[in-house]
Amino acid sequence: MRLRSDRLQRIYEEDGAVIIHNFITKDKLKVIQDYFEELKINDLDKIHSNMLDPIPEFNQRFRNKCVELFDDPIKRHFKDYRVAGGAFLLKGCGKNSLSSLHQDWNIVDESVYESATIFCPVEDVTLKNGCLQIIKGSHKWFNNVRSITMPSVFLNFNQVDKGIKALPLKAGDVVVFNHRVFHGSKANLSKKIRVAVAVGITSKNAKFIHYHRKNEEVNIIEANDDFSYHGIAKLFKGEEFDYKIIEKVKYNQLEVTDIEKFNVAYREHYPLNIFNRVLNKFNR
Repeated sequence: MRLRSDRLQRIYEEDGAVIIHNFITKDKLKVIQDYFEELKINDLDKIHSNMLDPIPEFNQRFRNKCVELFDDPIKRHFKDYRVAGGAFLLKGCGKNSLSSLHQDWNIVDESVYESATIFCPVEDVTLKNGCLQIIKGSHKWFNNVRSITMPSVFLNFNQVDKGIKALPLKAGDVVVFNHRVFHGSKANLSKKIRVAVAVGITSKNAKFIHYHRKNEEVNIIEANDDFSYHGIAKLFKGEEFDYKIIEKVKYNQLEVTDIEKFNVAYREHYPLNIFNRVLNKFNR
């Protein structure tokens, strides 16, 4: 996958995310809002996606609608890509709606292919209602595995002091962010649920996969439609799901990032200034 604009591609490669203005029309945003109304979610105080609910009929219908709505703008802005479907990414109201800085799950073999999310809110997003924020360049630090059973490192915003970039958007704009980049959003302090869609996009020839750990063995499984509509919700709840295994590997053969590894990489790229080094020395 590659952006057709060389300028946008350079920003994406350097930062791990890029804003594309006027990506989708207001009429299409209205269609997305109408689908949200179907869910009848009026009271939400956390981050939520319909993919975590056992509503496969709606999930499939909405996924197909996302592919349809985003087809033209994706063709206009990307080449050599494959669309991985779409789902709601809802942000409730209040302090529990904070999304800690993290990396998304692998959906392809990242040693060979690339994957990203097109993040599209239906209305303006700012720091007040929880716009997306990234740690610039963090998508280059690891070739690690993240999944339901091998979750990302999660960080509070006060654990990082440099490299944070906020990405406020107007309705119709989107953020394209690499699944490796550390990203999150602060609490939604408005009184309205922030409705957004996340549409996956990958390299053209990539196969969709997921890593499922069972003790010291990891099954690399086929992330087909059945997995998307049923498996994610089941595995997320710790239930069994009859998935197709592509390959088995040992857990210790995979790169898995922990907080110590993150801190080393973070300080390598964003070192403390002299004042903070002295302060840290006295606080030991």
